[in-house]
Formats: sequence, structure tokens, C-alpha cells
Amino acid sequence: MRKPHWWVIASAVLIIAVIALALVRRGAETSQGSPPRGAQAARGQASAPIVAVGQLVPMDLATTLSLTATVVSLRETSVFSRVSGYLETVTVRPGDTVRSGQIVAVVEHSQLDAQVRSAVAARSKADADLVSARADVDKARAQLAVAQSNFARISSLFQDGLISQQATDDAKGQLQTAQATLDAAGAQVGVAEAEVEQASASLQSARLAQDSATIRAPWSGIVVSRSLDPGAYVTTSGGTPILSIADLDNVAVLVNVTEADMGVLRRGAKAEIGVDAFPNRMFHGTVARIAGGVDPDSRTVQVEVELNNSDHALRPGMYARVRLAGAARRAFVVPLSALVIVGGQQFVWVVADGKVSQRAVTIGTTTASVVEITSGVKPGETIVFRGTEQVREGGAVRTAPAGE
Repeated sequence: MRKPHWWVIASAVLIIAVIALALVRRGAETSQGSPPRGAQAARGQASAPIVAVGQLVPMDLATTLSLTATVVSLRETSVFSRVSGYLETVTVRPGDTVRSGQIVAVVEHSQLDAQVRSAVAARSKADADLVSARADVDKARAQLAVAQSNFARISSLFQDGLISQQATDDAKGQLQTAQATLDAAGAQVGVAEAEVEQASASLQSARLAQDSATIRAPWSGIVVSRSLDPGAYVTTSGGTPILSIADLDNVAVLVNVTEADMGVLRRGAKAEIGVDAFPNRMFHGTVARIAGGVDPDSRTVQVEVELNNSDHALRPGMYARVRLAGAARRAFVVPLSALVIVGGQQFVWVVADGKVSQRAVTIGTTTASVVEITSGVKPGETIVFRGTEQVREGGAVRTAPAGE
């Protein structure tokens, strides 16, 4: 039979000695007696952590709405042709800036040029006919004067018995003929003047059509899109626009606000706008217009925010994020240090009878220093403002006002 190793025997002796020492100490404590229960409570109270406490604080908070929006131009138009024909040139492309009155496209206009030349010729002929008609009037007026003089002379001779009745009748007939000739010449002048007026109108119409073949920018802006190229046929009935132009000096942000948030909106309210193109820049604007009605499909009201865009940084169609400052409202808040968030749940520590308990709360607006409590705690209850990291559920605490 093998003998046990010496280290096994030594280990057993050491274990027995430790157990014996523990029994001796326990007996000594038992013989001395336990401290009074009051002393234990005092010792526990002395070891309780000190926390700063307070109650819900009433405060006027400005309502802030965070919404998505779209940048739009207050002046944007699609450019069409006012005459039918084939596009001869399109002088701009998307992204180009244009001046008011700048030529942006030209429709082939040789036929319009021919119409102008024809109208010019017609106007010239009408002018010549009017001159001729007026000359005929002058001639007829002279003939009438001669006939009147001759009739007066013959009538005088007839009264003196120096001439026959027949001669008087012939003179009277010549006078009437001269008057009729003048009347006809005058009527012909009226016809000629009408023809001149008609020829002038035709010429003006032809020249307008000729000028319309040259398409100009209605105002200064930027070309947003171009849909047609030279060779495309355009008509006056609409269809596909040649291009679109937007005014970048006058832009706005359109925001759709829910029906429930309409009450906090005010014209003139400040707004902050951010866009992905400039992540480190914040644009500032004001609420300029609030739509008079609610969209029955989306139950939202459209709000227009105007802002300065003198550097043309914002472009129509951009996606934007907007923060709208609404009217102030009464709320109850606590310092941010009082709010504890664990696993996505918000709660505060409430003190009652010297002990703390965890209370779930619902929060509202958050600022740099306070957070709104909308439910979970009532006014007058004591809340741990500072020292939340020292407490545990049901634990005793010593309290001090948070202001001290």
C-alpha cells in the first residue's frame, strides 16, 4: 500500500486550522452580543447617499416643429414657342444662367420673313392708293369750284334776259355732276384709308410672328431643364416645352404641417433650414404664408418659408429639413441630469419616505438644459435632480434641495 504524499497531509491540516479559527471568532462575537436594532438603523442611515432633489418646474417653452420640405422657386416657367416650325437653334443648356430678354432659342422663320415682305408690299400699295384717292378728291373739288362759278355767272345772265333757260339748266347739270364726282372721290379716300389700316395690321401681325420666332428668357435665372434640341418641331398648342427657367433670387421652402400642429404656427415665425448639399451650413428664413385650407387627402396645410438666396446656393427641387419655431406654451420640466434612459426607456427617481423608486415618464421638448415631462410624475412629488447614479430601487437616501 502506497503512503500519501506529504503535501496532501499538509493541505488537510491547513483546512482544519482555518475552520477552527472561524468557529472561534463566531463564538466570540456571540458571547459579546449583537448591537441594538436602533444602532443598526442609525448606521444604515448614516451610510445612505445624499442626493439633490426638486419638483417639476413650470416653464414657458417655445414649440419647435421638425419637418421635411422642398425648395421651390417663386418664379419658374416652362418656355414654349409662340409660332409653329422647326427649331433652328437652342442656345442654352441646363445649369446656364440667363439674363432677362436673352435669346434662348430660334424657330426657323424664312416663311415668316416672306410674309413680312408681302405685308410690307401690301402696305406700300395701300399707301399709294390712298395718295391717288386724295389727289382725285382735290381734282374733284377744283372741278366743283369751276362748276359753281359757271353756274353763278349763267344764272346772273339769265336773270338779265341775256341767256336762255337751256344754258342755265346745262350749267346746273354740270354743277351737280361736279358735286357727285367729289362725293365719289371722298368715298374712295375712305376705302383707301381702310385698306391702309388693314395692311398696317397685317404687317404688324407678320412682324410679331417673325419676332416670336426668336424666343427670349422672360427673366433672369437659371436653366433647370432642356427638353428639345434643334430640328424638333414645335407648335403653338403646347406639348413639350423647349426648356424650363427658374429664378434663383426668389426661392422658398414648402412645408406640409399636420392639422394637429396648425395651432402653433404664426406668420413671421423664424425657421432654420438645412440641406444635404451643405451639411455644415444653416439657412434662416421666416414663415411668409400659411395656406387658407387643409388638404383633405393628407390632412396637412402648406406653409411657405421665404429666405435669402443671393448666392444661389439653394436650387429648386432640393430636399430640406426645417425647424419651425411655434408659439410658446406652458410646460413642466426637470433638469436633464434627472432623466435616466435605460434600454430606450425614460424614467426618473422619485423620493418618498426617505426611499427612492423608479418612475417611468413620457418626455416632450428637450432643450440644452431641461427636458419636458408630459406624464408619469405629478407636480409636488420629490424627484432626484442630481445623484441618480448613487441610488437603487427601494434604497434609502438623504436629500438636499437642488438649489443649495
